[in-house]
Amino acid sequence: MQKTILRIIQSIPSKKAESFKLWFAYVGNERIHETIDPEILINRAMQNYLKLGKSKEWINQRLKSIEVRKELYCLAVLPA
Repeated sequence: MQKTILRIIQSIPSKKAESFKLWFAYVGNERIHETIDPEILINRAMQNYLKLGKSKEWINQRLKSIEVRKELYCLAVLPA
Protein backbone atom coordinates (compact mmCIF):
# COMPACT_ATOMS: atom_id res chain seq x y z
CA MET A 1 0.00 0.00 0.00
CA GLN A 2 2.70 2.51 0.99
CA LYS A 3 4.80 1.52 -1.99
CA THR A 4 1.86 2.14 -4.31
CA ILE A 5 1.13 5.56 -2.80
CA LEU A 6 4.75 6.59 -3.17
CA ARG A 7 4.84 5.43 -6.79
CA ILE A 8 1.70 7.49 -7.51
CA ILE A 9 3.31 10.57 -5.96
CA GLN A 10 6.41 10.04 -8.08
CA SER A 11 4.31 9.91 -11.23
CA ILE A 12 2.45 13.21 -10.66
CA PRO A 13 3.46 15.55 -13.50
CA SER A 14 2.98 18.76 -11.51
CA LYS A 15 5.41 21.55 -10.66
CA LYS A 16 3.70 21.81 -7.26
CA ALA A 17 4.63 18.18 -6.53
CA GLU A 18 8.26 18.69 -7.56
CA SER A 19 9.43 20.02 -4.17
CA PHE A 20 7.87 17.00 -2.46
CA LYS A 21 9.52 14.65 -4.97
CA LEU A 22 12.91 16.26 -4.34
CA TRP A 23 12.42 15.95 -0.58
CA PHE A 24 11.36 12.34 -1.01
CA ALA A 25 14.48 11.58 -3.06
CA TYR A 26 16.66 13.25 -0.40
CA VAL A 27 15.11 11.19 2.41
CA GLY A 28 15.39 8.01 0.37
CA ASN A 29 19.05 8.71 -0.28
CA GLU A 30 19.63 9.23 3.47
CA ARG A 31 17.97 5.89 4.28
CA ILE A 32 20.10 4.07 1.70
CA HIS A 33 23.26 5.51 3.26
CA GLU A 34 22.01 4.50 6.73
CA THR A 35 21.55 0.95 5.48
CA ILE A 36 25.12 0.89 4.21
CA ASP A 37 26.55 2.54 7.34
CA PRO A 38 24.32 2.05 10.44
CA GLU A 39 26.45 4.54 12.40
CA ILE A 40 24.77 7.31 10.40
CA LEU A 41 21.39 6.09 11.68
CA ILE A 42 22.63 5.98 15.26
CA ASN A 43 24.00 9.52 14.99
CA ARG A 44 20.70 10.76 13.55
CA ALA A 45 18.78 9.10 16.38
CA MET A 46 21.09 10.71 18.93
CA GLN A 47 20.58 14.15 17.37
CA ASN A 48 16.81 13.69 17.38
CA TYR A 49 16.84 12.63 21.05
CA LEU A 50 18.99 15.68 21.92
CA LYS A 51 16.48 17.93 20.11
CA LEU A 52 13.77 16.38 22.28
CA GLY A 53 15.72 17.43 25.35
CA LYS A 54 16.95 13.97 26.39
CA SER A 55 20.24 13.77 28.30
CA LYS A 56 23.27 12.01 26.85
CA GLU A 57 23.00 9.46 29.67
CA TRP A 58 19.36 8.75 28.77
CA ILE A 59 20.29 8.38 25.10
CA ASN A 60 23.11 5.94 25.87
CA GLN A 61 20.80 3.87 28.09
CA ARG A 62 18.13 3.87 25.37
CA LEU A 63 20.59 2.69 22.71
CA LYS A 64 21.91 -0.03 25.03
CA SER A 65 18.39 -1.26 25.79
CA ILE A 66 17.64 -1.47 22.06
CA GLU A 67 20.81 -3.53 21.53
CA VAL A 68 19.93 -5.90 24.42
CA ARG A 69 16.40 -6.33 23.05
CA LYS A 70 17.80 -7.20 19.61
CA GLU A 71 20.17 -9.77 21.14
CA LEU A 72 17.36 -11.36 23.15
CA TYR A 73 15.18 -11.50 20.06
CA CYS A 74 17.92 -13.23 18.09
CA LEU A 75 18.40 -15.77 20.88
CA ALA A 76 14.68 -16.48 21.00
CA VAL A 77 14.17 -16.72 17.22
CA LEU A 78 17.37 -18.24 15.91
CA PRO A 79 18.12 -21.87 16.82
CA ALA A 80 21.29 -22.51 18.77
